[in-house]
Amino acid sequence: TNSQNRNPNAVHFADTETLIHSNIDPTSFIEGGVMIEDDTEVDHHAIIHKGATVSGRIGAQANVGENAIVTGSSLGYSSEVEPYAKISDSTIGNEAIVLEGAEVDSSVVGFDSEIGVRSKVDHSKIGDAVIIGSRATLEQGSTITDGASVAAGETIPINGVRTAEHQTVV
Repeated sequence: TNSQNRNPNAVHFADTETLIHSNIDPTSFIEGGVMIEDDTEVDHHAIIHKGATVSGRIGAQANVGENAIVTGSSLGYSSEVEPYAKISDSTIGNEAIVLEGAEVDSSVVGFDSEIGVRSKVDHSKIGDAVIIGSRATLEQGSTITDGASVAAGETIPINGVRTAEHQTVV
């Protein structure tokens, strides 16, 4: 078949709409229908699934899900963005995961942290090893420190702080 003739180390651009002035590592895999904006960097063994839009830096072994939108952002090593998630102007740490339909805007997400399904994170700082439950909301200026968690459906108010030692909003 056609896939047997593919070079496994080549970048695959089947039906990719735009690829101009970007730095794409040849070991990455890019499905069809992906929009890659100018000056985007895609590191080795990254995977970008169909329908995704990306700009910024996609780290080594990162995985961008189907129809996800990652703009002006940096994804760390082995991070994952699930389908329909939206990330803008943010930094996502190594091995962090942004689950399906979550929205992260102008925020920093630490190492090995998880942003729950359909959660909203706005201009916030999330430490390492943090778990944000599904449909949680972090309003502008929120800080979640290393090892803390936010319950599903919970809202952290503007400039709210959650620590692992005190699992209440300060």
